[in-house]
Amino acid sequence: MKNKKVLDDERTNEINNKILSEGYVILNIFLLFFIIIKALIFNTAYSSYRLEVILFVVINIYITSKKIYCGTDNPNSVKPFSYALSVSFLLSFIITLINFIKYNKSLTITFICFIITFIVSFILFFLVLNFMKKLSIHRHNTIDKELDD
Repeated sequence: MKNKKVLDDERTNEINNKILSEGYVILNIFLLFFIIIKALIFNTAYSSYRLEVILFVVINIYITSKKIYCGTDNPNSVKPFSYALSVSFLLSFIITLINFIKYNKSLTITFICFIITFIVSFILFFLVLNFMKKLSIHRHNTIDKELDD
């Protein structure tokens, strides 16, 4: 039977993960809305909303890494490939759509922009998430060894 301290810690961890997930969704919606509105309504160049896109990517990597690192008892259950694929596709689609609407480029240039953005963001997300998964597995193995001793 688990003692009260362990149960309290598990409950606290569960609540923190729920708050983290809800905050993550709200923050993503706000950032994406802000990026799209700023790029489409205001007459700004591509470089002026690059900061928000970078912020979006960094916050996604941080929160996802935090969820992998702290939010699961089994880090092997987390699939960095599928998460990186979906977020990269979403980010690439939004950036490409903004560029297409704002600058009215040809479909070929738009498609090339989409492919390049997708590949770069996918590689970045996948490498960071994979590293955090390995770190989390190492952390869980270390904790298990300490508990066995």
